[in-house]
Amino acid sequence: MTPHHSPSSPSIALAVHAVEVLSVGADGATPAEWLQLLPLGTVTGRDGRGPYVIGDQAAAVAIVKASLAAVQSGEPPIDYDHASDFPQRGTAPAAGWIRALEARADGIWARVEWTAAAAAKLRAREYRFISPVFAHDEPPKKGEPARPLRIHAILRAGLTNNPNFDLPAAAQGASQAAASAEGDAMDPKKLAALLGLPETTPVADMETALTALVATHAADRARVTAVATALGKPATASAEELAAAAQGAAGAQPDPTKFVPMALHQATIEAFAAGKAAADQSAAETAVLAAMTAGQLTPALKPWGLGFAARDPAGFAAWAKTAPQIITTTVKSPPKATTAGTGALTPEQKSVASRLGLTAEQYQAAQQEGK
Repeated sequence: MTPHHSPSSPSIALAVHAVEVLSVGADGATPAEWLQLLPLGTVTGRDGRGPYVIGDQAAAVAIVKASLAAVQSGEPPIDYDHASDFPQRGTAPAAGWIRALEARADGIWARVEWTAAAAAKLRAREYRFISPVFAHDEPPKKGEPARPLRIHAILRAGLTNNPNFDLPAAAQGASQAAASAEGDAMDPKKLAALLGLPETTPVADMETALTALVATHAADRARVTAVATALGKPATASAEELAAAAQGAAGAQPDPTKFVPMALHQATIEAFAAGKAAADQSAAETAVLAAMTAGQLTPALKPWGLGFAARDPAGFAAWAKTAPQIITTTVKSPPKATTAGTGALTPEQKSVASRLGLTAEQYQAAQQEGK
């Protein structure tokens, strides 16, 4: 059909294309409720008009919003043979009303409420196609280079038998799995075989299986994209490219400024732990020896003291500040003279050192520190 310029905006024109209205339902005689009006991307009419640009799904959402805002009632009408746009064709009774528009992953879909008369004509196959009327950019003038025309809004639609664009079937019913543009239903047995299901599987179950398959594919695609991103490859990289990149990453030498070999890291941890344990043990022995020299610990309590001091040095130190002297570590009576030059302990001193579990040298060192 010849485009018609919109009277409200000289930069917008009208054009039409059509998709088939399938009769679907359990009885095979109910007109489709949901129909695809426009596909995503770019399309060109059979008569050479276009190309018309719908864009991606985000652009389709904008078209839907503009379409609903452009119609006063919010429900674009459907007439016969575009009589609303060609007054010479006579009156333009409604064949139906577009109750809702949706921007889906494959295009813009409409939920249609048919009049009884239109439903009867569709069942009798007097009409087979629905053709949306949409506003788009002003076409280039004569002598200007051709350019794509961006679609702005769907204004209405019409039942027709003269489609302008080739599109796949627009609906799928409960009694058929799919249909071609000529209305031939796909054999449910073939679809069941493709899905790995028995031939007797109900169509509803096949639809469920197909939905799950699509979801699984989407999840797998997301995982592949994540792997590709980690390897510095585009999401469209082939399996061979990803495998090669992974092998290269596995064989590459790590940056020594960012990574430490695990063996060296583990050895460092073990050496630090051993050194700390030795230092803690030495500190514990020193603290316990001081407590025994002060008479706060007997030889029998030495293991307890070592364990306490090693486990909680601060706690043992706090205990030592307040612990009473429970054994005598000094000789109150005048000691007998020691053998000159030998540094030997007196009998009383030997008795004290024995009770403390100290050697003569340890006892004498403790006595010197206390002076």
